[in-house]
Amino acid sequence: MDRIHTGLPVYISEYDVNLGDDSEQFPAFLETDHIPGITSRGWITGSTWVTYGGLVNLSDGSFRPAMT
Repeated sequence: MDRIHTGLPVYISEYDVNLGDDSEQFPAFLETDHIPGITSRGWITGSTWVTYGGLVNLSDGSFRPAMT
């Protein structure tokens, strides 16, 4: 199947992170030239509906590695 590329940027919105391994969360998106941004949904760890959701630890304000 051929892929059609319009040349327009693609923004990922309302992405629910549910991976315990931070190295697997965003590389596929960030290594793609036509995806300039991702909006994560539920950014506080432990305050989302998914097990590994969240990018900021509420207890101390520290970031998960995926946040950087």
